Amino acid sequence: MRVKLPINKIKFQLVNFPIQISFIFAFAMKLFVKNIESSINEFILEGLFARFGEVLSTKIVYDRITYESKGFAFIEMAKKEDALKAMETLNDKELKGLKLIVKEAEERR
Repeated sequence: MRVKLPINKIKFQLVNFPIQISFIFAFAMKLFVKNIESSINEFILEGLFARFGEVLSTKIVYDRITYESKGFAFIEMAKKEDALKAMETLNDKELKGLKLIVKEAEERR
């Protein structure tokens, strides 16, 4: 026995899916965080920024050969207001002996 789904319902779901994704990322903001101590991992950094709002992604940049931290990371937050609040609060704050530098990430060239 085969079940037929209404075609208009399927089209509605396929049409709305990309709109929902673009809606989420339209308000997101990416931050650049510099002066990260080498013992800091993504979980610690995400927990630090999660106090200000929803964190979509956390990426610490590592050396390809030695896998040591290069000392900077990118944090993507769901709301621009939360990202600005985190940037204002955490910029020049000390974390494990180093002062963090937090600013808006620039687009790749």
